[in-house]
Amino acid sequence: MKVRISLVCGFLLLITSCVTRPYTIDDYNKLRKAPLSTSKSLVIGLVPGLPQLLNGEYLEAGIYFTGFSAPLIVNQVLQKTVDTESEAGQTLMKSTAAVCLSFYGVSYVDGVLSSVIRTNQYKSIRSEDPDYIMMKEKEKIEQNKKNELKKIEEERKKQEKVSFAEKLQQMQSKLKNDKIELLKKKWPNLSGNEIEAVYNKQIFIGMSRDGLLASWGKPEDINSSVGSWGKHEQFVYPGKNDYESVYVYVDNGYITSWQD
Repeated sequence: MKVRISLVCGFLLLITSCVTRPYTIDDYNKLRKAPLSTSKSLVIGLVPGLPQLLNGEYLEAGIYFTGFSAPLIVNQVLQKTVDTESEAGQTLMKSTAAVCLSFYGVSYVDGVLSSVIRTNQYKSIRSEDPDYIMMKEKEKIEQNKKNELKKIEEERKKQEKVSFAEKLQQMQSKLKNDKIELLKKKWPNLSGNEIEAVYNKQIFIGMSRDGLLASWGKPEDINSSVGSWGKHEQFVYPGKNDYESVYVYVDNGYITSWQD
């Protein structure tokens, strides 16, 4: 009896698992939507026969559901009517359990495979649909427009940044020129190099005494000495710290050295 049950179950499973209802052009024209996706079938397949039912495979759905649920009912009945401790009772219990698990496993695998096959068939049919092709072309055109607008906007922002940087540089240059012109008017006896140094608050060897005063301002103290060599001056300026000083040495009106 066990062998007969196994053969019948195997035959039914072979028939149902080998037959997948194809997704046809008629389905596409009526439904205009994709069949059960593979990802959904992986979840829905946990209920025997449900993927087949949603895919329109009603015969398979009925066989899988019945093949799974009937052995469960039989198993419950056997537990109450048959001596499950006996060898015959255990054989019947194992047989019904095997049938139940077989239908459950094949139903799950068949549901996933059926969904994959029908989805591929749907995509193949849809790819030849003029409306779908036109829709995809419109989407492509819209996407190209968006990309082009995005590119234009990025270029505009880039130009604005460049323009702002140029304007800022022009303003800084104008402020510098205006300040240099004021320095020239205030210190007309200074050379161009001295005016540039005064603008940057710098001094250099050979710079005139007036250039030093224009650049660093009035010192804290001036120590002077006069001899046959001429006039020697030591200008004392505050250093970086309160206890430090910077000494600038001026001989005959021009900087000869300085000491931090």
